[in-house]
Amino acid sequence: LETGPPPDKLYKAVNLFSSLVRRVAREDKEYLDASGLQFNIHAIMGGQFRGDSSHKLYLVYPQGNWIEITSGTPYHIILTPYSGRDDPMDAVRYVVETHSADGIIISRTEPQDARVQYMLEHNFPFATHGRTDLGDQHPWHDFDNEVFAQLAVRRLARQGRKRLALLAPEPKLSYYRHMTDGFVNGVAECGLTEVPFHNTWVDQPIDRIRDAAIELFKRPGRPDGVVCGSGASAMAIVN
Repeated sequence: LETGPPPDKLYKAVNLFSSLVRRVAREDKEYLDASGLQFNIHAIMGGQFRGDSSHKLYLVYPQGNWIEITSGTPYHIILTPYSGRDDPMDAVRYVVETHSADGIIISRTEPQDARVQYMLEHNFPFATHGRTDLGDQHPWHDFDNEVFAQLAVRRLARQGRKRLALLAPEPKLSYYRHMTDGFVNGVAECGLTEVPFHNTWVDQPIDRIRDAAIELFKRPGRPDGVVCGSGASAMAIVN
């Protein structure tokens, strides 16, 4: 709160507090594990900020996730912010072991996702946003990223583009494979040339994507079109 403008809604303050909870959990993990203890802080935050339409009440869990508590909601959705610095297994393992929820939805799936394998082994109800190589063993929902990339290439080809680059997802994610397959097939179908855009992906900071794009367009044989795997990354390329 001291490093920026005060939040206008309570949930933003809850997000800030939750980030501090996760930071403390990371910093103290080694000492707690050595002592045989578990980081187990819970907090309730309530009130009304100027941007809130009514009073709000939130319950914050030890993993830094939180729920809004309302009288008319027959169920609770627990939101777990995810950072690349965190072990993605931590939140899943905590929920399964403590039974703090009776179902889990995960995103950013990998082909051999350890979270999926863990929940299958423990017979815990879950669904994924994104596919895995175990897709026939669990429910999932996904966008058809292969078709998206192929359609994007065709659209650029109709506009006269000849040399295309793909700003793809992180290579470890399942939809990286789907999107790159669609892109490669589209380039071959339209008789175009692929310009490599390696070590840069859609989830990186905007400034890093922008700097990488500047370097890409300085190279000989630079692309005359780019397929972007997300809206935010597209804005980095445009700007």
